Amino acid sequence: MPENTLLPLDADTIRTAYDSVLWAPRLPTGEELDTLKQQLQGHVQLLFPEVQDLARRMLGEMRRLAIHVLVRASQLLEQYTDGSPACDAFDLATMARALLTLYQHPGPLGRPTGADEIAEEIRRRLCGT
Repeated sequence: MPENTLLPLDADTIRTAYDSVLWAPRLPTGEELDTLKQQLQGHVQLLFPEVQDLARRMLGEMRRLAIHVLVRASQLLEQYTDGSPACDAFDLATMARALLTLYQHPGPLGRPTGADEIAEEIRRRLCGT
């Protein structure tokens, strides 16, 4: 797994946060929900560069999947920053789960290649071209 030089990645904390949304009989409301969404946003922001870096070493379908998830994560974070009501706790929890799964189970890894191509593919898909 890649070494994070900013913050340690705590998979149990991330898993607890997304499980509290994905498996909850009902979501909290008000300030409690806002706090949970902020926590999930932080997890997605923390995982994003880790998975992007790891994607350079992924092979085949796993690499394509990682790029797809990274594109969606970028879109989701942009919506969240804009304060869009479309960005809900379930979306953030699903994205945190997808990124953590890719981080922990990247499949067979090869030599790092194509960092620029991955970044360009993410930008291209975000722009819709």
